[in-house]
Amino acid sequence: MAPRDRQLLVLIGGVSFAAALAAHFAIQGGTLFLRAGDVSSGVIGLLSVAAIPYTLRFLWAPLVDRNPLGRHGRYSGWIVWTQAATCLAMAALALSDPVESPGVIVALISLFMIARGTQVTAVSGLMTAGLSQAAYPNGSSTQAATSALGAVFLGEAVLYLLADMGWIVVAATLSVF
Repeated sequence: MAPRDRQLLVLIGGVSFAAALAAHFAIQGGTLFLRAGDVSSGVIGLLSVAAIPYTLRFLWAPLVDRNPLGRHGRYSGWIVWTQAATCLAMAALALSDPVESPGVIVALISLFMIARGTQVTAVSGLMTAGLSQAAYPNGSSTQAATSALGAVFLGEAVLYLLADMGWIVVAATLSVF
């Protein structure tokens, strides 16, 4: 495998892992804290609605494909800026009380999911444009495996940490991802 392919696989794996870990926290952790705070189930149900933009990322995928953002390259600019946006959204989540302001939590999670969805789109575009054709299966496998690892294994660990450390500490820690 070419060195460029290896570098891209590391990037793909890292971004996919961080996206899954933080997204799992945003949806599951938000639900956990809102439920513990006796927030209405209608508001808690809005967290599922907040995740919809991530699913609908295909709608703005052509924008990401056709328009480079900044001087970092066709997809790298999108990856860098959406990473900054997700870190800021997670930091804002850390500063928000899910029980006192559940609407703010839902709005921030929606923004977070838009940024993460855009980032995943850019990573997929970078994978397609940057990897050699022989490395495509490795790219897809890396993306799927690291996403699963972040969501299932470490995402669940974050939920356990929530019970011990609380919303602010965990959200602030995840804001660096």
